[in-house]
Amino acid sequence: MTGKGGKGGRVTSDVQAVAGAANGKRGAALKVRRPWLVAMGGVPVALAFAALALIVAFQTHPVADIAVGDSVQDSTLVRDFNTPEVQPASVTGSHAYRWSKGESALVFPGIGRTAATVTLTLAGGPNPMPQPQVRLLANGGELTRLTLTPDFADYTVTIPAPYLRTGNLTLTLDTVPFRAPGDRRELGVLVSHVRVVPAGGFALPPARPLLALWGAVALFTLALLAAGLSGGEAAIAGMLVSLAVAAGLVVNRLFVTVAASAWLRVGIAALLLALVLRLVMSRTVGGGQWAVGSESSGTRARPRPQPYRWLLAVAVTVFSLRLGGLWHPAMIVSDLTFHVHRFEDVVVRHQWYQEIPALYASGRPVPYPPAAYLLFAPFAALVPDHAALLTLGTQVLDSVRVVLVGVVAWRLTEDRVAGACAAFVAGMAPVAFLLFSWGNLTDATGEVALTVVFALLALAWPRLREPRFAVAFVMALLFTLLAHIGVAVTAVAFIGMTVALGSLTVVRGRIGRGSTALRALSPIVTRPVVMLIALSLVAAVLAVALFYRVPLTGAKVAPVSEAPPSVVPRAANGYTIGAPRPDATIGLPATQTRNALVAVVGQLGEEAWAFYRVWPLLLAPVGVWLLRHRLRTASTSDKPAAFGRQYRDADANAALVLSAWLTGALVLLIVGVLSGQFVRYAVSALPAV
Repeated sequence: MTGKGGKGGRVTSDVQAVAGAANGKRGAALKVRRPWLVAMGGVPVALAFAALALIVAFQTHPVADIAVGDSVQDSTLVRDFNTPEVQPASVTGSHAYRWSKGESALVFPGIGRTAATVTLTLAGGPNPMPQPQVRLLANGGELTRLTLTPDFADYTVTIPAPYLRTGNLTLTLDTVPFRAPGDRRELGVLVSHVRVVPAGGFALPPARPLLALWGAVALFTLALLAAGLSGGEAAIAGMLVSLAVAAGLVVNRLFVTVAASAWLRVGIAALLLALVLRLVMSRTVGGGQWAVGSESSGTRARPRPQPYRWLLAVAVTVFSLRLGGLWHPAMIVSDLTFHVHRFEDVVVRHQWYQEIPALYASGRPVPYPPAAYLLFAPFAALVPDHAALLTLGTQVLDSVRVVLVGVVAWRLTEDRVAGACAAFVAGMAPVAFLLFSWGNLTDATGEVALTVVFALLALAWPRLREPRFAVAFVMALLFTLLAHIGVAVTAVAFIGMTVALGSLTVVRGRIGRGSTALRALSPIVTRPVVMLIALSLVAAVLAVALFYRVPLTGAKVAPVSEAPPSVVPRAANGYTIGAPRPDATIGLPATQTRNALVAVVGQLGEEAWAFYRVWPLLLAPVGVWLLRHRLRTASTSDKPAAFGRQYRDADANAALVLSAWLTGALVLLIVGVLSGQFVRYAVSALPAV
């Protein structure tokens, strides 16, 4: 019996072992085939939380108070109105207003499904009809007919809940239009103010804004997941974003709901960008495959955390914030129309060579290179809206710049968190936002190429003698020179400063002067300096052959008196801090001084605040010192694999390049202040900062 029992037990054990192995194989197959299920983690919970937060936020009923005639407030809400005007100051009760046309409308997306009270401030104005009438409609249904007085007065109307079944309100003013003598416009009535007060109570949220906002949050959360964050990390980020959007609905609902569809498109773009960046980083940095085994716990497999996940998360977040701002309907990018016309000149009319009057040099003609537009030309057929193409394209390229800065910091410090922090500074510094809100799109494209030059010098300067690095350097520098004339001048200055500091290091090391570390650095720098000079000359010759050989002939040279009023000329017998184009709204007020040192220090202080908010500039020299200190103290035995055989060389060259970039920016600042000319350097210095 015992023998049989033992044998039966062994058979049972064998069967269990086989069954367990089979189950294990099925479990392993499940782990391999469906890693995305495990990777999602808490993302579904976060998306459910986002939906709940938005639904709760829509239960609040904030008042919509719109000053019609204030384009900052009303530009996204008015339809078929005339341009804003302001009554003369002598008129009692002066108002900003707009003339309506025969049929004009104001839209209030996401206002809610409950009944509302509307108060309109209207006037008949100089209407040939003694008592002009306005037919007021809500979402196509007539509410009432108003008889207006010549002067502004308030008119209050109640909108019943059945008129607001969609949760959105389109308020239409229908009147008999007229034309004033000497005025070609179609005029209706004067509208100065609209106030919508929703009634309280529970109601289903408006479907379209709710779904668009939830979709934007969901896509951004998935973009962070695609960037490499774990399911829990992406879920936390998604919940924070949903809370921010919900707070916006409570505090300033119209600002959020009017941008809902645009932000949904931003979410789609962010997800696609994250997937592309993840693919590129997995091929270059590694760690792109899901890991099972050592990261397994029981029957569940967790994806191995990607070392670059925070860097890509920063890049995707910066991209989403910027594009979300640029695509907000209330955002007016000042130079975007100019770039669209220039893009069409290059792509459609094939006018590759143009010069334009320089804004900061009294109309002096300067060449305007076409490389940035040619870069986007292949996508013109895919994106017919050229304004959207240029905006989206430059943002994608600038995300590459942010990632490059992070990679440089990561490689030099061997700390991925430091890389993510550097990318955050590069993306969130005010000058990086101002560049796009001003519409300096060709500048931005050139800055990306200049950042590639910076990264190659900081990480691979000694390897420029290798064909692949040499070709990459020449192509990046050539594109920089052909993207924008201002960036080209900055690039020449920065590379010149790099050559100067490198040559000084070589000379001092050769003659035996300087510290022991400096003498040891001399042979390391000699060949790279020579190679840098040679490759820079190649890029310069190509730039001249392709573009700059054409003489300036076509642009009008405007006299000094025709300089734009926003440009402040150099003060007589003195200097202007904040010049040549001061802007107090960003922290660049104009101040006059006769002392050159005060002017330089004052300009540095103002720009440090306006462009960097000071603290990154204060920490930048500390970073250079730390790299040099690391060069002195690091032993050759602990060379990280990331640097290969050139660990000490990499630190030495990076410190030199960073010093050259920062010193070059300071020199350009001094030149600009003392000469009274506009000199670009703030954005170009950002990667080094």
